[in-house]
Amino acid sequence: MPIEYDPADPAYRADPFSPYRLLRDEAPVHWAPKSQAYCISRYEDVHHVLRSPELFPSGRTGGPAGIMNPEELSRMDRMRLAWKAIRTFGLGALRRGPRGAVLIGENGERHKRRREGVNRGFTKRRVQVWEKRAAEVVAECMDRIRGEDRFDLVQALNIPLPVTIISEVLGIDADRRDDFKRWSDQLIVGSTGSARFKLLDNPMFDVVKEMRDYLTPIARDRKEN
Repeated sequence: MPIEYDPADPAYRADPFSPYRLLRDEAPVHWAPKSQAYCISRYEDVHHVLRSPELFPSGRTGGPAGIMNPEELSRMDRMRLAWKAIRTFGLGALRRGPRGAVLIGENGERHKRRREGVNRGFTKRRVQVWEKRAAEVVAECMDRIRGEDRFDLVQALNIPLPVTIISEVLGIDADRRDDFKRWSDQLIVGSTGSARFKLLDNPMFDVVKEMRDYLTPIARDRKEN
């Protein structure tokens, strides 16, 4: 009996452990046709894949363009898709496609050069600067739930801690942190979640444009100052 499992299907998220066990025992290399992806479930195999970039190069990690061939769309829908891509990613989207320069999608020397640039912002000394602030955020979160009989640790701590620190590192205003979290959630839904199957109506288009409009002036200011 074939195993029916798809990593983007929300039906498997309520209890993922039973499917994981089944995959490890009976289908350690499982093809998920809906997601067009192989699911590798055994530690040794995952380790081999991650340590063998020459055999398993990084590539598109999801998103609407990875699910459906634009040639399968009508001429009108292709025009709509092209307009969405230009509106979201700029005119360069027609030349390079919507993926652009995504670090985790690069390989070899190109990845190394981009990684070196990013690493300069995360040296040990720079990370230590944020250690005190992270402790302050944790204390603030714990103060809010102190004395409560019941609380959701994810909502109370696991979400606000990284959202606060990452948004402050990027220079995002405190009153836009809810937007920052919404952007992050929608990017995940649109790239690896159920919405990745929606080529024309994927939420990533609007979210990425909103992010670009907000973050571009911040990035320009950081570069100049």
